[in-house]
Amino acid sequence: MADMRADLGKLSALVAERIGSELAEEHVRLRRLGEAPWTTDEELLFAQTVAMNESIRLSNSLVVDGKLALSPPEQETLTSMAVAHVLGLGRLQVLMDDEEISDIHVKGSSPVWVKLRNGVREERAPVADTDDELIDLIRRAATRLGRAERRFDSASPELNLQLPDGSRLFAAMEVSMRPTLVIRKHQFSISRLSDLELRGLCDPLTTSFLAAAVRAKRNLIICGGTGSGKTTLLRSLINEVGRFERIVTIEDAYELGIDRFEDLHPDHDALQAGQRTLKGTAKSHWWI
Repeated sequence: MADMRADLGKLSALVAERIGSELAEEHVRLRRLGEAPWTTDEELLFAQTVAMNESIRLSNSLVVDGKLALSPPEQETLTSMAVAHVLGLGRLQVLMDDEEISDIHVKGSSPVWVKLRNGVREERAPVADTDDELIDLIRRAATRLGRAERRFDSASPELNLQLPDGSRLFAAMEVSMRPTLVIRKHQFSISRLSDLELRGLCDPLTTSFLAAAVRAKRNLIICGGTGSGKTTLLRSLINEVGRFERIVTIEDAYELGIDRFEDLHPDHDALQAGQRTLKGTAKSHWWI
């Protein structure tokens, strides 16, 4: 099984190369024709189609060489790996798709540590074979998965961005001994004080007090350790704010996901603090 996984890894690199090449050609064609760029879903569908066709071609090539053809599950795995390499987070995508995982900690090519929703920490297989491979993965994420293209290099050694599913990604290089990546996956299903109460995270008296404090426009300070639920509590408090109140949020990286509650807050602006370079100068004042 390990050998087959290694073979699929090599084949997925070939499939990913074909996806990248055909995507680039399509982007050039669209620009030449003056057509609108593809949406994320359209790109994904195109990449999946290319990947499946290429996996079938490679499977046939194996048969011609006297080897076993790829089984349908292997072709499906190969397709997923290749698409994740080009449009997603490579081998990290499996961890991202695991709903039981809340936090992912990666250090170079070392084994990955994850934190589960129940608080248990577990060690998982590396997502990169070398430290440079992890840096390349992070750069792809910075280019494709954020709201705007971001740099990740010696001049911009820290990266903060929100992934399409709302998760927060933080990465660092140069300022750390090895490249490091941390992803926090948010549960937007917990978004109201009543949700906290239903899950036994908040008693009725505290829920009533916090809701009243928000409506009375009292100042509140939220503090706690990493992963203790500060963002979840703040999101729940914000969603107690009246529909006709104007809200402006400023974050290092988009985590609150206030745009996901447009019906509750139709008049809001979400701002992001600009990155700073090694020289200490801001690239921009805000990312909006």
